[in-house]
Amino acid sequence: SIHFQPDILRSSEFIWSKKTFRYFNIEEKEKSVDLSDGSLAFTLCQVPIVYTISDKDYVVINLSSGETRTTEGRSIDKDTSHSIFSRSGYVSHIQVFIQEQSLIK
Repeated sequence: SIHFQPDILRSSEFIWSKKTFRYFNIEEKEKSVDLSDGSLAFTLCQVPIVYTISDKDYVVINLSSGETRTTEGRSIDKDTSHSIFSRSGYVSHIQVFIQEQSLIK
């Protein structure tokens, strides 16, 4: 399963003004995600992952069906991880909320 470990990131790597993150989805279509203050984005198997500084660690999995699932901590279950690795399109994007004290100062 996927486990997010942002311990090697610095808080200076996060954006502190609103921006738009552009990427290509599994259908090779250009898409975008609006980023808020205290965010950082990248893709994993063409699924956008957005880290956002928060007061606690949790993950929001946004499914292509429009449903969302929230889990405490920084991990994604095995089946959802497999769907990301197989590029099935089941997951549209993931939001990972992390505590600022877990970052390098």
